[in-house]
Amino acid sequence: MTEELTQKQIETLRAISSFMDDNGVPPTLKELGRILGVRSDQTVIDRLAHLEAKGYLVLSNQARGISLSEGALVFLGKAPSSRISVNSALGAKNKEPL
Repeated sequence: MTEELTQKQIETLRAISSFMDDNGVPPTLKELGRILGVRSDQTVIDRLAHLEAKGYLVLSNQARGISLSEGALVFLGKAPSSRISVNSALGAKNKEPL
């Protein structure tokens, strides 16, 4: 994640994150386009492709196939807590409920 993001890329990343927080699923191209005020699906696709190339998204060919990478979560201040990972590992090792 050494490449800087443009304002439009930051806007796109935040829009995806916000939509996922509100709806529990990633937006479709049309939904993301409406949020961003972009009419062309190709413009949305281009923005997503650039974010994927920079390592902030993982895209799939499935419906709603947008996932935020760990780097995106760190950028957005939503990185998973390391405490959870440690507790999960200890609980699994000791077979004790947390």
